[in-house]
Amino acid sequence: MITVPLTFTEGNVPAEIEPGSMAYFFVAMRSSYDGQIRIFGAFYLNGYPLVFEDRPCPDCPDPDGGGPTCHGAETGQCPVTGWVDERWNGDDQGYFEFVAGDVVAYAKKPDWPGAADV
Repeated sequence: MITVPLTFTEGNVPAEIEPGSMAYFFVAMRSSYDGQIRIFGAFYLNGYPLVFEDRPCPDCPDPDGGGPTCHGAETGQCPVTGWVDERWNGDDQGYFEFVAGDVVAYAKKPDWPGAADV
């Protein structure tokens, strides 16, 4: 048996990572479907620039309505802060979905015994 300790932080406390970056955590989330707590890996984005292919940046006005107000919006990038889950489509293309539920706590990814951080 391998024991790897996790220390959880309350979900209402923002993760401390550099602006414009993202980091991987384990999150304890209350399901919006059945109220159960589930623990899984997710990314926390802190103003990380994402491209929204299916809609305009949610924090910027419609480009036809007066121009972008987000840094990077002219290139299609939108700074996003919050919890996202990484998904993959059939073409080996990754994308993010916002976590659908209440993140009640999160823990930094632990150092795995004998493994290099990749």
